[in-house]
Amino acid sequence: MTKTHTFDSTAFKSRTLSLVRNFVGIYSILKGKQTVTFNLSEDPFDMKFNVFKGHLFTAVDINDKQGNQRKYSIASIDHTERLLYMVDMNKTQSELIEEMKNEFKDEFFLYLLEEYITTDVFSVPAEEMEDVTSGNAHLIGHIEQLHIIATTINKPDASLVSAMYELTALMNKETPTMEDFDNFKNTVEAL
Repeated sequence: MTKTHTFDSTAFKSRTLSLVRNFVGIYSILKGKQTVTFNLSEDPFDMKFNVFKGHLFTAVDINDKQGNQRKYSIASIDHTERLLYMVDMNKTQSELIEEMKNEFKDEFFLYLLEEYITTDVFSVPAEEMEDVTSGNAHLIGHIEQLHIIATTINKPDASLVSAMYELTALMNKETPTMEDFDNFKNTVEAL
């Protein structure tokens, strides 16, 4: 069982910089020889981070009893630029919160999520499989971006935290339904 470490997130102005510092530090010490799980103190989204083979993965902790919660790659040891870009943008907290809400409300994202839920990959004709695979890759990329933005927000409103939890639960559900999607969409529309 992997022990989870908690690191102070108040050493820097943003949790994102603390995250990069911890990721690079852990990787430098272990050189990818083992998986390390950690979280940052005072994280409103309750995210868990995993360092594994030079990559940084994250997931909102929804206390998945099975322990097989889906994780999203947000950086590699050679590519931390997506995280650092969020710091360099120098946006205010309210601008970051608005950006995250807009990412949730993005019509293409919601379309891809609905397609993901309603598509039975075992019944997709071979000639359409590339489209399904491409759509799923775009969906995962969008969810990764939501996680990256979440690392920059110190005090989100409760509805934004709820949307992240619901998205995580939806993506981790073995067989999500249209009712699950509609509930999530209602949460997003209320943002």
